[in-house]
Amino acid sequence: MKDASHVRAIVEAERQASALAAEARGKKLRLHEDLRTEAETMRRKYIEQAERRIEAVREREIKQTSDAIEGLKALHTAETESMERLFLEHRDEWVNALYSRVLEGV
Repeated sequence: MKDASHVRAIVEAERQASALAAEARGKKLRLHEDLRTEAETMRRKYIEQAERRIEAVREREIKQTSDAIEGLKALHTAETESMERLFLEHRDEWVNALYSRVLEGV
């Protein structure tokens, strides 16, 4: 009977080893799945952050462009008004000068 108890002990040890190996394989598979899930979550998070940064830069550039355009429009308006004032101030003088030159050329 001593041999039978040794065989039972060996069988029981083999069963426990198989159970531990199966548990380890299961843990390994879960760990790989958890790592894959975490990596995907991190990838999505970084993509979202990058997209937010890109959008912020895009909005800032649009604002800067819009401000530059408004500045140019204001400059154009000021220059146009200045030219109109200059014309109004010197219109009679210039008309007389042109009239005199035309008559002198005759």
